[in-house]
Amino acid sequence: MVVLMVHQALPTPSPQRLSEHTKRPMNKPINVRVSGDIEPHKWYNVRLAMVGDKAVVAMRRMPESPTEDKKEQSTKLAREDDQLSDQNEVLNWEEVEIDIGWGTMRGKAIGNGPHHILGLHGWLDNANTFDLVAGVLPESVRFVSLDLPGHGLSDHFPTGFVYDPRGYMASVKRAVIGLGWKQFTFLGHSMGAVVAIMYTAVFPEDVHALISIDIIKTWSYPPEKQASQMRKYFYQYFDNEKMCTQNPLVYTEEELIKKTIEGSKSLDERGAKIMLKRGAKPSEDGKGLILSRDLRCKTYFIGFIGLDVWIEAAKAITCPFLIIKYVPAKEEAIAINES
Repeated sequence: MVVLMVHQALPTPSPQRLSEHTKRPMNKPINVRVSGDIEPHKWYNVRLAMVGDKAVVAMRRMPESPTEDKKEQSTKLAREDDQLSDQNEVLNWEEVEIDIGWGTMRGKAIGNGPHHILGLHGWLDNANTFDLVAGVLPESVRFVSLDLPGHGLSDHFPTGFVYDPRGYMASVKRAVIGLGWKQFTFLGHSMGAVVAIMYTAVFPEDVHALISIDIIKTWSYPPEKQASQMRKYFYQYFDNEKMCTQNPLVYTEEELIKKTIEGSKSLDERGAKIMLKRGAKPSEDGKGLILSRDLRCKTYFIGFIGLDVWIEAAKAITCPFLIIKYVPAKEEAIAINES
């Protein structure tokens, strides 16, 4: 099931406007039971789409019976989206390099419109995260998807630097200055959404709208465990730092695809291949592939931001804020309410 929560209410388009403006889906269709002004307790096919610089929800009634009709229509819609995703893989991306002082952040960009969108990937991922949705963006958009430091093709932090949201946030701020952007829509997935939320709270004047995929807030260690968990974090960080000086593990393509799928718990083979295009490179001996990310990034820093800090950060966000949260479906689908 999918939960949509809006920090600042977005206008609900009429069915006519949806049919006129919702050209292509932002993600694969899902079936949910809905309630509100539209007919309640019926099955609908739901798609997220961008209309200009606003996110809207397009809903299409599913047949009530027989059950097979629902399955056939869902299969047909999924097939259409797979075909669309195939088209999205063939896009005219341009590589981006931004000098941020201590090193270079890299990414990829598409479009030349006046509306700017900045995309940030999740933990241990890279700028290819948004490959299958970038093609649905309107021509009025300039979309830049960045590799965070230590990920993808971006430089690694120098020895002694610590990977955490503050370091990422500072790097993104420098990148935004380098891009020459005055204001932009911030799109973040998972860890990238954590960075986006914190960035928007600290630099609200920069962000026109915020979209968080899969993050409402991170979990937090209770105060009495902060010191012991911080100690554990640093020793893990030092171990990973030492491993960076050793020869990296070499994998076959098949091994690395399997490792990526098992590590993510959400990617399929196709998604793993897309991520590895930017997340792996040939080994020096040419006998296989190695991961390009910095091993120090593997040290998991989540948990050190308290609930009270998150609440105050949320209060500091003044722009429209859309949160998209996915939870595996149960027997009863969730109701989406206007409130």
